[in-house]
Amino acid sequence: MKDSNDPRWFALFPEDKIPGMIKDVLDACIHLTRPAQGEKRPEEAISRQVFQELCRMPAYRRGPLEPHFESWLPDLDGRADIRFSCGKGIETYFVFEAKRLFVTYPRGRKDSLVKEYVHEGMMRFVTGKYAPFQHSSAMLGYVHDAEIAAARSAVTDEIANNAGRLFLVRGLAATTVGVGPQVDDSIHLLESNRSFLIYHLLVPIPPE
Repeated sequence: MKDSNDPRWFALFPEDKIPGMIKDVLDACIHLTRPAQGEKRPEEAISRQVFQELCRMPAYRRGPLEPHFESWLPDLDGRADIRFSCGKGIETYFVFEAKRLFVTYPRGRKDSLVKEYVHEGMMRFVTGKYAPFQHSSAMLGYVHDAEIAAARSAVTDEIANNAGRLFLVRGLAATTVGVGPQVDDSIHLLESNRSFLIYHLLVPIPPE
């Protein structure tokens, strides 16, 4: 993990911009449609829809906040699904890491994908692969074939069951950013005593 106390990396993503940005992503998700069954990269296809809706919002045409889709991070070792830059340096950004949840595959097999949400999504922040010099970012869960409340309960349990690996300080709880529908967050204490907050946005994907 990179040293978050390195004095070269000082700028943090502006906290006052986060609630509005989260609300904009939630608003963009209202318009989502389910990818066709033959779509080879359905998760990416959904995130592309989110990005396209964000690009239609006047605020992101004026700057300084700017969304990016499938963008390489500065170390060129990973690509973020949706990354917001703010003009304060290459390491100062806010990521939305997207994962599908409760999917039914073409032949009828069902999978919650909750483990992938935690171990292949949240862990990218915990290990410092994403946002290694920041204090927050977000998970964006695309819930296909379950109620949002059921998906939230399953994610809550998986986080609690992996508290040690996640360096968990406080598990999933309703956040205080003041936007709706409900947004949750979890708090983690990472290396070098860096507190990291992960927002959790769970949004429904309508039937075809």
